[in-house]
Amino acid sequence: MRRSAFLATALAVAFSLSVSAQTYDDVVAALAARSPFIFLGTTGTGTAVHVETIFRGASTIGAFTNQDVLIVRPSGAQSQHAIFFVTPINYGKLMTAREDGELAPPENLRTFSDALARADQAASDRKLRELLASAETVVVARVVRAAGLTAEWRPSEHDPHWSLAAIEVERILKSEPRTNDVIFAGSDDIRWFRSPKLHAGDEGIFLLRRENGDLLKNTRVPEVTGYILVDPADFRPLSEEERIVALLH
Repeated sequence: MRRSAFLATALAVAFSLSVSAQTYDDVVAALAARSPFIFLGTTGTGTAVHVETIFRGASTIGAFTNQDVLIVRPSGAQSQHAIFFVTPINYGKLMTAREDGELAPPENLRTFSDALARADQAASDRKLRELLASAETVVVARVVRAAGLTAEWRPSEHDPHWSLAAIEVERILKSEPRTNDVIFAGSDDIRWFRSPKLHAGDEGIFLLRRENGDLLKNTRVPEVTGYILVDPADFRPLSEEERIVALLH
């Protein structure tokens, strides 16, 4: 289906008098899934669209409220006042973005913002559920000690500075762990700065995975065994325990 035809269908379905709340949520979720910047705006001269209210992207794309952005719109798009779903493609004097979709604004914008919040929560839950499913074990634990691993080679660019932590398991949320040793990257290098940095006394929820042989081989880790923890999404705050338990069942 051509994008313009999809947009027309989405508009017709979402705002017909007989549409259910669930159907509207589905339309919002489908459009939001591919768009990092979502805003209410009014078309102006040429391809310019004046941004009135930002629903997503103010902190990551930019605070463009009360500014114009240039939108590359699909053939047939005619709405003058709409909620725009866009992906930025160029930053210059004005940001240029590709339109992924648009919806007519509801009478009460809270209707849309609530639907978007539900879509974001559902997407977050799906991603976390996938992480939980692929983890070998999930535990609530405290770091007892952590130290760098000695190595005989000279550090190179993007060296992870592999370190080893020993954890004390307080509660098992999924599967008995086979070891309490956790390998993590201690480096603040651009490749590793987002990886969890463990210190004695740290507490949280650990989604632990088997050693990644290729990763450890390519970065020349010493001969040690233990779980690997490099994804920031695999070390979560204690406040998420109830949510994680619910997603595991």
